[in-house]
Amino acid sequence: MRVTIPSMTVSGPTGGTVNEVEAASTSNGTFYGVITGVGRPFRGPGIALTDTLPPGTPPDVPRWNTNPQIIEIFGLGQVGATAIEVTTGATVTNLIGIMSYFPTMYEILPDPGSGSASGNVTYTAVPQKASTEFTIASTNLEHFYNTTQDPNGPPGASSTNVDPMAFANRLSKLSLGYRNVLNLPDIIGVEEMLDLGTLQQVASQVNSDALTQTGVDPGYTAYLQEGNDVSNINVGFLVKSNITVVDVTQYGKGDTIANPTSGSVSPLNDRPPLVLRAQAAQPGSNNSVAFTVVVNHLRSLDDIDDPTDGPFVRLKKQKQSEYLANLIQSRQAADPNEKIITIGDFNAYQFSDGYVDVVGTVEGTPAPADQVVLASNPLVNPTLTALVNLEDPSQQYSYDFSGSAQELDQFLLNPPAMSIFSRYATARVNADFPESYRGTFTRPERISDHDWIVGYFTLPPATAPSNTNVTASVSIASTGLSYSRSSKQYSGTLTITNTSGAALTAPLQLVLSNLPSGDMLANATGTGAAGPYITALSSGSLAAGASVQVTVRIGAPQSTAPTFTTLVYSGTF
Repeated sequence: MRVTIPSMTVSGPTGGTVNEVEAASTSNGTFYGVITGVGRPFRGPGIALTDTLPPGTPPDVPRWNTNPQIIEIFGLGQVGATAIEVTTGATVTNLIGIMSYFPTMYEILPDPGSGSASGNVTYTAVPQKASTEFTIASTNLEHFYNTTQDPNGPPGASSTNVDPMAFANRLSKLSLGYRNVLNLPDIIGVEEMLDLGTLQQVASQVNSDALTQTGVDPGYTAYLQEGNDVSNINVGFLVKSNITVVDVTQYGKGDTIANPTSGSVSPLNDRPPLVLRAQAAQPGSNNSVAFTVVVNHLRSLDDIDDPTDGPFVRLKKQKQSEYLANLIQSRQAADPNEKIITIGDFNAYQFSDGYVDVVGTVEGTPAPADQVVLASNPLVNPTLTALVNLEDPSQQYSYDFSGSAQELDQFLLNPPAMSIFSRYATARVNADFPESYRGTFTRPERISDHDWIVGYFTLPPATAPSNTNVTASVSIASTGLSYSRSSKQYSGTLTITNTSGAALTAPLQLVLSNLPSGDMLANATGTGAAGPYITALSSGSLAAGASVQVTVRIGAPQSTAPTFTTLVYSGTF
């Protein structure tokens, strides 16, 4: 049937075929739209009406109507047709072509020369942070590979070797996005990064470009630990120098899952959660706030509805979400005051997809058993808050799939973290832009297929340090340090004895000064001008002749025992 559409609004940008070697894309001319005046289509809860329900599906599982108002424009479907390059939100007028229904939506093959586009948009940056805020971002980088293979990847893993010039261009494009679109967050969670060496190259590029642009080096340091993904993609962090890193720990790399059909056993977590403990303070202040960030990249939605592979895909998504929920709950139980911020590409919506309620499980509010194919028990208490639910409904997306906007990237906070939460924003830099932009390195758009999300958090009031060095008034005895292979830390006990004739007023701070570069005081209370410190006595005073014991834990290479100078201060840092 031949149709004429006077005006349509693009709901999904022009696609293309990605060439990872050249860091570019060839347009396929396909985009999606709705008749102008119809609202933007969003993914809804439940199993798609076009999916065949798995055997045993509970009767109350919701169904999603698949947004039948969407029309696919197959731009190169007729001989002589040329691609129309459009961003989401653009208007296409006077589109004439052949309409059919295949396979699950209406499709138009435009006549050659038909259709005119207007209103293409550019990126939307997130707001600048206030002087009393710090920021944390989550960024999916879609196969950020290097020019060679990762020598430390899991057995059988492989990746694309990128052309050296294309890799250099991709570094520059990413740096442009981090600087001009994200405004250099204090912490950046990354997903789909090849290895630590590549992430260190990213840090170096951003630091250098920022110094040239602003005169200030952000001092990003890269953190990444290898996972199990056979595509050699991992999660990691970039952390600015104004943030004090306590430690970075990977969890769940050795956990496995059995395929109920084949019986084969494989890693549960392809990209295991990476946990960063850190502290932040206003410039010149030693009144810091401690917090924890967990970066994740959970199993994709691919084949979740497949008759053969679907059961295992659904089981893996369920067990991964339960693993993450239990990890968060174990930390909440150990320290109810720990501020836990969970970020990353969850490959799951903020609501149940009807197969598995991934986000609900991690939040502690899983869908009831009669409303989901694979149900989970509530595992997290107190429950978490998904920040996307605080957004304007029109902004609740980070991804576009066949013209339907959807949120796959999540930011979850427990109640202590909510106490310092300020605001939330999404950088519109990838999902709404055509694939043809991927190879344009002078603009930041479309380095990935996911938009980037940023949380803003409030710093404590600035306080000037008020302390006195009382090292000469004490003696410090050590039990010696022993190394633990499991924690990869040295630990020991220091005893501080007041050798003066007068009481020493608390708080008393034990400072480990002159720690070698790369060593870190894992259980630090904070960091002052003299170095990281532990509060040895928080209140009262240490009487003449009295002692107090302090446990220290230091992350350092096993082959080199840590060295340091011990100092004691009375007062606040």
